[in-house]
Amino acid sequence: MSKARLVISKGAKKGQHPSPATVLPMLREHDEQVADVIHLLDDRTCLVVATSHPLAARHSAGFEELAEENWIVRGDHPAAELLTRSCRAAGFEPKIAYRAHDYQEAQAMAAVGLGITLAPRFALASLRDDVTTIDLGPAAPVRRILLTRLRDNPPTPSAKAIAELFIETAGTLCS
Repeated sequence: MSKARLVISKGAKKGQHPSPATVLPMLREHDEQVADVIHLLDDRTCLVVATSHPLAARHSAGFEELAEENWIVRGDHPAAELLTRSCRAAGFEPKIAYRAHDYQEAQAMAAVGLGITLAPRFALASLRDDVTTIDLGPAAPVRRILLTRLRDNPPTPSAKAIAELFIETAGTLCS
């Protein structure tokens, strides 16, 4: 049995595979019709800055205060789109200074003062000593962690067990 892969069939990106930022909104529209979805938790995004950054001593900051900052983003990743949307909502376009391959690389760039970055809290389990996080308040973007299963495929005993583990772990993380 071959794996089904999504391929763009029209336009300039014909033949390429779509990014998660493109596919996920389409899937959300159909989730209620074809899938059982369990909301596990919301992972709030925070600002990551060098400990020497002027904002480092602050507990929180609003996006409107960050208009003059240089930003580090995750290359072709939904987080880059999230940053752009959040900055536009605050009335400015982000100045993208660097692109990182992962959150650890973005932390390293922030640590040496190349810019600031956004990261979901759970992506910062191993936070460097030379960076700190700043809460973005109620305007902070949230990454929703969902557990999804196609309704037409009954779960196997192992799928049930791992789903229970995910739900229990999410409850522990949120308490």
